[in-house]
Amino acid sequence: MVSQNPIKKVSKLNEEVNARKAAFLIVLIYFLAFLPLLPRTSYYRGDERFYTDAAIRMVQTGDYLTPYYHTGQVRFRKPILVYWIIVASYKVFGISLFSSRIPFLIAGCLVLFFTYRITSVLFGEREALLASAILASNMTVFHTSIRSHPDIIQCLFLAMSLYGFMNLILRGERSSHYHWLAYMGAALAVASKGGLGLLPVAFSFIFASSCKGVRVRELLKGKVIIASAAVALFWFVAISLKHGEAALRDFFLDQVGERLSGSKIYILENAFLYLGRLLKELMPWSLMSLIVLARDWDRVKGLYLTKKKEILLVAGWYLSIFVIFALSNIQRARYFLPTYPLLGALLASVLMEGEEGRSSKALRMIERWVLILGMVGGGFLILLGALLDLRVVVGGMIILLGSVALYRALFQRGHLPGLLAVALLGIMGFSVIHNFLRPVIFASPAPCVVREVLREGGGTVAVLDLPDKYRGQINVLSGGRIRMKIFTGNDLKGLEGVRFIITSHAFLDRLIRRGYELRKVCGYSYREGPPLKLEEVIRAMAKGDLSPLFCRFREHYYLLTKVRSGQGK
Repeated sequence: MVSQNPIKKVSKLNEEVNARKAAFLIVLIYFLAFLPLLPRTSYYRGDERFYTDAAIRMVQTGDYLTPYYHTGQVRFRKPILVYWIIVASYKVFGISLFSSRIPFLIAGCLVLFFTYRITSVLFGEREALLASAILASNMTVFHTSIRSHPDIIQCLFLAMSLYGFMNLILRGERSSHYHWLAYMGAALAVASKGGLGLLPVAFSFIFASSCKGVRVRELLKGKVIIASAAVALFWFVAISLKHGEAALRDFFLDQVGERLSGSKIYILENAFLYLGRLLKELMPWSLMSLIVLARDWDRVKGLYLTKKKEILLVAGWYLSIFVIFALSNIQRARYFLPTYPLLGALLASVLMEGEEGRSSKALRMIERWVLILGMVGGGFLILLGALLDLRVVVGGMIILLGSVALYRALFQRGHLPGLLAVALLGIMGFSVIHNFLRPVIFASPAPCVVREVLREGGGTVAVLDLPDKYRGQINVLSGGRIRMKIFTGNDLKGLEGVRFIITSHAFLDRLIRRGYELRKVCGYSYREGPPLKLEEVIRAMAKGDLSPLFCRFREHYYLLTKVRSGQGK
């Protein structure tokens, strides 16, 4: 038997070490780029309020077992773990948007870590580096990492479970460490979002049974399975004892019953839309992979022959998720998030084949054009900001200078940094848009309301004709100290005893006639309006001020207070 060349062995080791260092750097950049976004309200998603409202109530009441809506109605549609994660963060950092979201950003970073580890098992270290970069620049991963929502938590635990099972099946590892990852990851996935957490266990057993040389019984470890089952089932047993079968029925309806109702024609629609979304959600990597498939089919075929078992595992996992959600009557792109770590691994391996084949020139061209578009986009933001807001100018300068720096890096390093440059530009773009552009376009009324009401010692605020996401923001920003009453335009009888009202322009005159006075204009958002006329655009540009065009579509919100006796009607 001929031993491996020592020089090649050392070179491969250095390559692996460098890939790990680069992957750690990507995770660090990801964390630092999005950390400033956590306290912001400009990209708040309405679903966040379900988890923050319940967590605040848990902190206030000490009842950590039962989640509630803000109305006081119990909410058993999702398991308890995500609520507990937010509560733990509140205990450490206090109640705020930052503390509501920091666990999810950390979870996003850990998803990148497990993507690297999963890809290293399936394909290798160089592919693992690129796979982690692909996920770091993915829009769905980004959005779920900066909001208080269970999707990224579920993705993390599913990736953890798959990583454990992959080592047991593909590498023949028998350390209990991997059994714990496999089963406890699945258990925590169940405890965070429900039944999908069982899928990696079922899938891994089916896959292992089809692999030669793998004994299914070697995947079993009694103590680990019992402990994991206890973690997965604890909350379900506890709420059934405390609240009866109705609690489990509510959970089952959310997980299964409501998802399968209606005409089954939606199955075909889902299948078509989800396949299209797969290409869209993984851009530009999906486009580049299609080019590699077209130009380097022989190399990709060779990859399949050498990594057949690994590729079938990725395909089987994706198809399992695809079938489950194609049967659901609700379409959400984020439902496929659990497939991204494995899909990222597969895309990275295909792109690496293209880097060394006939597709390399086409990939170089795409990389350069993406960075050139980054420069153009940065210049456009600078011009727009000069007419609109200085924050947009700063964001445009960051994009422009960052794109130039990354473009120069293409000529100073090897091929792989070209793909990494595209990923880094994606991270930079997400950070700039949400740090410097969205706050100009969307100004939440919540910070202003909280500041003004707490300055007066707190109290109850009537919420009238206001999107419910703002009510959720007020609850978090005030630490639960501001009580809110929801009113509709048809029922204003209970307003008499309320001092503060937050409302839209539609009810402003009506409330002033009822004895309220305008205290402050608090925030705005943009709404759809009639098409702009060309002469309006030309007139505004001639004056060098585009703000009237933007303000035209603003929906302002107003904080009113009750006029005290002696101050007039």
